[in-house]
Amino acid sequence: MATLGTSLYRKKWFITAGKSRLSQGFTSQELAEEALSNNRGFYEYWAGSAGVSIENTPPKSVQI
Repeated sequence: MATLGTSLYRKKWFITAGKSRLSQGFTSQELAEEALSNNRGFYEYWAGSAGVSIENTPPKSVQI
């Protein structure tokens, strides 16, 4: 499972799991961290989903 955290992108703060953004933009890091702490169970469940796992998996090249 990817690590949950917050990151800044284009002047907005997002809750992230690896390189996947799991939230809309927050105006401050404190608001993003508060939302993460209030809904941590939801974001942990979402971070373990197939879509997030696939997005965070490095691509593999297969030669045929």
